[in-house]
Amino acid sequence: MKKTLLAFGLMLLSTAAFAQTPVTLHPVVEVNRASIRLADVFDGIPQDMDRDIAIAPNPGKSVTYDQRVLATLAETYRLDWQPQSLTDKSVITRGATRITLDMIQPAIKAKLEEAAPLKDRTIEVAFDNKNLSVLLPSDQPTAFSLVNFSYDEASHRFRSDLLAGDPQAAQQVSTTVTGRVVAKRSVPVLVRRLAAGTTLSVSDLDWITVKEEQVGLDILTSAEAIVGQELRHDQAEGEMLRTRDVMPPRLVTRGSLVTIKAESPMMLITAQGRALQDGSKGDVVRITNTQSNRVIEGVVEGTGVVRVGALQRMVATR
Repeated sequence: MKKTLLAFGLMLLSTAAFAQTPVTLHPVVEVNRASIRLADVFDGIPQDMDRDIAIAPNPGKSVTYDQRVLATLAETYRLDWQPQSLTDKSVITRGATRITLDMIQPAIKAKLEEAAPLKDRTIEVAFDNKNLSVLLPSDQPTAFSLVNFSYDEASHRFRSDLLAGDPQAAQQVSTTVTGRVVAKRSVPVLVRRLAAGTTLSVSDLDWITVKEEQVGLDILTSAEAIVGQELRHDQAEGEMLRTRDVMPPRLVTRGSLVTIKAESPMMLITAQGRALQDGSKGDVVRITNTQSNRVIEGVVEGTGVVRVGALQRMVATR
């Protein structure tokens, strides 16, 4: 009986000593495990008295213990702590690593390159869920994989399952990622306003990036298709050029004097003529022989030079 009373007295002394241990509240705390421990909520808990008291929230999420919960914890574990006001609280947040859209986008682009090579295009990825992020426990890396990827070229839409986390720890996270692909191309435009008749050079061109749907079938998309060509009409600065906006440079202009050339293996005969129409290299144009006033046809061969056929040679020199 005396031994029992002694043991009971020692227990009370131990409890009293523990109850007098000062503890303070942690108003804000982050935990990096799957459980919340007593020492996460209160500072000053002896190590041998610390224990799990609840399951931690999901990564990146928080739980709030208000003054009623805190008072219950203090009473249950015989802590020397009392709420000071009704606003006392402890906010416990589960630490997390975050997989963001900035991290997912390059992986989507790589999948798109496999599904539909981009050639001379660049792309931007527009996600349906612009706030999408994947949260993992803080002790896990941000590694992930895209599976079941599909892309519809007609609608420019993609879909994929994203898998992240450690499958061995049964903590793998799966979510669906969807969105639209915006393809863009670089096209040449004029650096300044130019008048009709201007023969274009590389220095006349600048490059802009536009959405692919803005590039019609008649848009000129390479410098090679423009340099050396002549503008058919005045063209504004910054406008994309179409096939109808340019033509091969005119080597003969209407009303200008030209050299009429006729040659054979034995001789070369030239005469002067006047062009009745414009012509580029290889065009057939009508000209007037200024000596005979005869109208003949010839092929534009060079700047101000028209070559005529054998029968017309005599007419041209008569």
